[in-house]
Amino acid sequence: MQRARGVSQQNDIGRAVAGVGDQLARVGFGLLKAADDDAAHQARVNAQLKLQQLELDLQTEDPISAMGTFAERSEAIIAKAGNGLSMNAQRSFDSAARELVARSQIAVQKDGIIRGRQKLEANLVSGISGTVNAIRYDDTDLDRQTREDNVREMIAGSVNNRVIAADEGARLFNSYLNDADSAQAKFDLAKNPNALEQDVQSTDKYKNLTGEQRAKFAKSARVEIEKREREIKTEQLAEDKETNRNVQAAVRVISSGAKLPEGAEPFLNPEFIKNKIHDKELRALLAKQVVDAKEFGNHVATLQTMSNEEVTELAKQYVDEGRNIADLDLASQDMAQATAIQRAERQILDDRLKDPAMAAMKSSDVVRKAYDDFRSDPTNVEAYQRLSGLRDAEYDRLGMPEINRKMFPDNFAENLANTLTKNMASDPEAVVKQLQNLRDVMGDDFNNLLSELTAKNLDDRVGTILLIDDPFTQDRLIGAIGSGNMAKLKEGIDTKGFNGALNVKMDELMNAAGSRGTAMAGTARKAVEILALDYMRNDETLDKALNKAYRDIVEKNYTVVALPNLRGIIPKSDIAEIDDSRIAKSLSSWTRRNPDIQYDRKQFSTLILETDTDEVAQEKINSLLSSGGTVWLIKKGGNSAELTDGSGQVVRDATGKPITANFDDEIKAHQKYVRGIFKGRGGG
Repeated sequence: MQRARGVSQQNDIGRAVAGVGDQLARVGFGLLKAADDDAAHQARVNAQLKLQQLELDLQTEDPISAMGTFAERSEAIIAKAGNGLSMNAQRSFDSAARELVARSQIAVQKDGIIRGRQKLEANLVSGISGTVNAIRYDDTDLDRQTREDNVREMIAGSVNNRVIAADEGARLFNSYLNDADSAQAKFDLAKNPNALEQDVQSTDKYKNLTGEQRAKFAKSARVEIEKREREIKTEQLAEDKETNRNVQAAVRVISSGAKLPEGAEPFLNPEFIKNKIHDKELRALLAKQVVDAKEFGNHVATLQTMSNEEVTELAKQYVDEGRNIADLDLASQDMAQATAIQRAERQILDDRLKDPAMAAMKSSDVVRKAYDDFRSDPTNVEAYQRLSGLRDAEYDRLGMPEINRKMFPDNFAENLANTLTKNMASDPEAVVKQLQNLRDVMGDDFNNLLSELTAKNLDDRVGTILLIDDPFTQDRLIGAIGSGNMAKLKEGIDTKGFNGALNVKMDELMNAAGSRGTAMAGTARKAVEILALDYMRNDETLDKALNKAYRDIVEKNYTVVALPNLRGIIPKSDIAEIDDSRIAKSLSSWTRRNPDIQYDRKQFSTLILETDTDEVAQEKINSLLSSGGTVWLIKKGGNSAELTDGSGQVVRDATGKPITANFDDEIKAHQKYVRGIFKGRGGG
């Protein structure tokens, strides 16, 4: 019995021990499971946090590429989070991880869709905005229509792709049209506010603007218009002021007789004034002043080419205008012009009086060229004849009195006189040769040149050598001149009464000289004086010395005519004898035989009144010429003569040509005239 209880007891203990083992096993399994669950939980939490951070990170990436990035990075996150887990924990984590990844993937997809749509919508809005920004001030209707079509197409695509709803698309399109019209209106406001003001109120050009916008643009256009008008007015006033100052300065310069400075010519251009002056009254005033100033400037510019009479008449006209102001707008410049023209008149007339040959060259380019041609070849007879003809014709045109005319400009005469005087002491033969060449070239004009040279302090003995061709007499004169000046010649001889006797001896020659022969007669007087003194130094008496000198210088070489109406000194090389009395008698009837000849009336301006008829004027001239005082001056060659008035000025016909008479023709005409008178009186 007891043994039986013992076995049973052992069995109970075994069962008890086995139960404890099971319990411990269950506890151990529970502990392991708890540890696995905790590890799986921690891994899941870590994975969840990483996935949430990944979701946030992917929100900044492109929605399309975000899904690929999520798949790649989520796999790495799960793998890393489950690394080191037991099999049981891994199985638990994998199940949770799939749920976490799926949930995050859905979140990323939703975010991508939202952000993709937002991006597409933003792109649409940006595209519309860019289209608005592309609007330009010079857009054509085609440009505007093309942009409108592009926007319509963009919106339609977004609606079709469900990026935006249809009503939102319509709103965006209307907004674009409004923005486009607004942008165009802003350009037009800057470009042409006047047109904008009209169009925005009365046309459908800006039909997509609201009424409020139209009103604002109309107001802005009006403000801009008024602003620009004020700015333009200010600019115009400033430009008018500046232009007026420049024009007035130019007018003053011209009215003073001066030349415009370089670059000032436009200020006297009517087109310039028309374009630059905006004030109508000022424009008209300046135009009038400029026309007057330019006319004066043109007159001043041509004064050098006008005749003395024209210069004086023009000056009188401007002086009268300056004294009798007819237009107050021109008063200042009229008075300035009067002063300037008087100054110019005095200057021109003085220049012509002081240096007439230079004045003739200033007034005529043709004369200047002829002078230059002669200077380049002073032995050319044709060159001098051309110069002489052109110069004298210019003298005639300018109205220069005969007595004031010269052969050459003062500087030419002065330089030649200085050269001849200097060379006279060292080489008188060369001087004689040079002057002989000039005499051969100039002919009758040479004596006038001698007069001009004498006025320029030429040794008055120089010309004496040229009066004669006899070599013996020339040598004697050269020897006398070479011995010293006049004081030297008079040393050692009695010259009492010499000058008086010389004057008496030369009286006929001086009377015969006339206005044109004064220089030659003076030179002949000097030659006779030198030669007479030389004879007296060789023991001749005063009377004999004067007679011999006069014979050698004058009588052997010249025929002297000194009648009341006919005068001249004729070289015997031109004509041996002349019937001067018969010629003078024939010429005495010239004016009666030629009552209808037309004269240059400018020569008789002091005689003829403006109110005189042609008949009265002609009668006055004929009466003056017939009353005496006129003299016929014998020309070179001794075959003709020119008519001069009482002052010695050559009388000219209506064409400006000197009145010339051929002696043979006049003798015949006079004989015929006398026969006619005799016959008319009943003679046989």
